[in-house]
Amino acid sequence: MKHYLSISIVTLLGFSSCQESGQDELKEGLETMLKDQDPVAYENKLKELTLFMGEVFKDPEARRELFEFAEIEGNENDIEYSMKKLFTENINPLTRKHSAIVSSFFIKAENLRTTGETDFNEQELIDFINENDIGILAPYLYDNFDPESITELTVSWWTQEMETQGLEYDPGWEGETPGIPLKTISPSDFFFLKQESSEKNSLSHEIIFVNDDYAKENPTIVIGSFEENELMHLNGNDSELPPWDSGEIGNPDPQPSIRYPHEIGVNCSNLLPTDIVRFVMPDFQLTGNTRAWPWHNKITIWSASITTSPNHIVTNKKIVRGDFSIKKNFAPTLLTSFSQSNANVQIGMSYKKNTSSVSKFVNVSEENEEGEITNTTSVEFSQSKNRLIFTQSWNRCEELNWNYLADFDNGFIGPLGVHKFLIPRSGKEHYVRFTVVPQIVRFN
Repeated sequence: MKHYLSISIVTLLGFSSCQESGQDELKEGLETMLKDQDPVAYENKLKELTLFMGEVFKDPEARRELFEFAEIEGNENDIEYSMKKLFTENINPLTRKHSAIVSSFFIKAENLRTTGETDFNEQELIDFINENDIGILAPYLYDNFDPESITELTVSWWTQEMETQGLEYDPGWEGETPGIPLKTISPSDFFFLKQESSEKNSLSHEIIFVNDDYAKENPTIVIGSFEENELMHLNGNDSELPPWDSGEIGNPDPQPSIRYPHEIGVNCSNLLPTDIVRFVMPDFQLTGNTRAWPWHNKITIWSASITTSPNHIVTNKKIVRGDFSIKKNFAPTLLTSFSQSNANVQIGMSYKKNTSSVSKFVNVSEENEEGEITNTTSVEFSQSKNRLIFTQSWNRCEELNWNYLADFDNGFIGPLGVHKFLIPRSGKEHYVRFTVVPQIVRFN
């Protein structure tokens, strides 16, 4: 689907025309246009930055550092990072040494100025990076390619307008972005920035359309304003108490046993007074990507009960694009103490989407020893820049009575019945699949 790309091609030719009229004219109006969020001016500058970064990554040391981003904790062997953070700190986040990418950036800028054919100002690009929170995504690059053997790198750029228009035209659109392949072993000629060049129109002829299938076979990076503060931090939040700890006990010796109710013949009526009931999600799976190319998948999970306020179990936790394998213990314990007073637990799930927000009220109830509901309260699940997948209530006694072994018509993972919910992407039937089950923490 290339409906939106008529704008991109026109602006590429417009960019060459601006160069014919002189760089000064473009620069004079650029700051005002970008401040007013002019999409043409913004995409022109984004393309200029993307193509210049293509020259930067011709440097083998810069490519090696790019690959090292995948090894940062939380990146899950996938390349993503904030260029704003990189240029602000000038530090490789893995080695803690000066950034090879930043160093190559300034060397390439100096080389360009010595040609005398352009009024190139690298500070203008840095300001653009900082003002627009520019970042890099590179799905499939780390797993599928070796930085030492790359002879061609496709540099691509993304804007929100591309995604919005693509999905309006085709609700099932899986996404694609314009890009240009650059030979990493060829010298830097900066043809796209020169004021006078016989190749000034070659830029439009070089455009290709990048998507998942292309990036799996061809080394590709995508640059854009992804508006993700988590590009600057670790991804997600999965801190967890020790597996036996409800928050009220220390470090017992000997350690307790942790079993599912059916394994030890436990049900809602025969728990021991010292048993601790937890509620967990042993298995989690996406059957498709939550967003169109080039976005990764980021999942938020909440839980709430009458004794616990709405709690983010994971927040925007990453699953690499295209990874549809079953994740063991993707989420920490959903409820560390599913005590008798809790009639139910509410679970909610959403995925990262910048144009949406979640605000969903759910009911949690209190139960007395006779099994009667004595109080029901409404609590809110909320998360900015996320889209809700589902909220669902699980009844404590039903689950203790082995409901988790039932057939929900979604298959089984081991003995556990699978729950399945549609990811709300029009035109696509992608799902989240998972298991939930109580665990009995028993002190012998």
